[in-house]
Amino acid sequence: MEMEEEMGDPPSTSPATKFLFLCCQLGTEQVCKQQIEARWPEFRFSFSRPGFLTYKVPQQTGMAFDLENTYARTFGFAVDRVEGEDSDALAEQVWARAVTDLPNHLHVWQRDPRKVGESFEPFTTELTNRVVERLNGCRPAACKSIPVNSEASPNDRVLDCILVEENRWWIGEHRVSTTFQAWPGGVPPFKPKFDVISRAYYKTQEALLWSRLPIHAGDQCVEIGSAPGGAAQALLEYKLKIIGIDPAEMDPSIAQHENYRHIRKRGRDVRRREFSDARWLFSDSNVTPKQSLDTIEDIVSHASVRVQGMLITLKMPEWKLAHELDNYLDRIRSWGYQYVKPRHLAFNRQELCIVAMRHRSLKRF
Repeated sequence: MEMEEEMGDPPSTSPATKFLFLCCQLGTEQVCKQQIEARWPEFRFSFSRPGFLTYKVPQQTGMAFDLENTYARTFGFAVDRVEGEDSDALAEQVWARAVTDLPNHLHVWQRDPRKVGESFEPFTTELTNRVVERLNGCRPAACKSIPVNSEASPNDRVLDCILVEENRWWIGEHRVSTTFQAWPGGVPPFKPKFDVISRAYYKTQEALLWSRLPIHAGDQCVEIGSAPGGAAQALLEYKLKIIGIDPAEMDPSIAQHENYRHIRKRGRDVRRREFSDARWLFSDSNVTPKQSLDTIEDIVSHASVRVQGMLITLKMPEWKLAHELDNYLDRIRSWGYQYVKPRHLAFNRQELCIVAMRHRSLKRF
């Protein structure tokens, strides 16, 4: 899907106008826009490229603004746009902007060049690495202490260098008010130096970092849809004790782990007493959202089960199911979970992650 609707004026030539930028995964632009139009009808759609959208917003929209959008990987305010064939000159313009109002961090990132999971994962790209090298090569003395592509802290002010095209960079800014805004481009800063069993490893690591689920070593958890073991591989790094439920075979490295027990059944066929000691539940099954929620409701509603928090992946075979998201969230709340929040993770494909906790106070800070 190619989209290109140019602004009448770049932000740099229209200082009285305020523009919001956001990035999202390729293919989610439409559902992202629909959610913005419903929540913020006063916003006016402006420039876009696949995975990158901008809106003209009211001038009084402050830096602490929360977009409240499930599909926005990160967001902020556009302040300038630089273009040209000389990347050194572009880098100097980025630093010139930084010098005027020194930020706590500089985040450099590229909009996704391809769909996630299709020979592409949203780690730092080669283009990003080249641009960071250029920036480091011409860093002015006044900016020597500004970290580049480090994780920021709450309330830090971040200057964003967004590589919309190789020779067209947008400059933005944001203040860190959410977990994902601390990460360059909204992607958590991890990249394993070993082979992962499946992509579920990436999704689970990101889900744990984003949700701040307060897991502790030795906690008992249940994982529905465990095979082949990517999610369990991540959970075992946190020293959790796992009951994995899946009729399919597990990777031997997981199946033989002392903290993993495999029940080769579907979730609905497992005796409920198997869940009685579980504090956390993880679910990622290749079924419809209704089927996933039916199974989970039957488990957590049982008198012997005391699950305190969950990370649920709901598959979206068609994005039009996103219109049912509020109903899915209300259903989970009806089970006694006060804190329920969805996110389209950077490592998700056509699916959504939902965190649910019995009490908001459980959330780890």
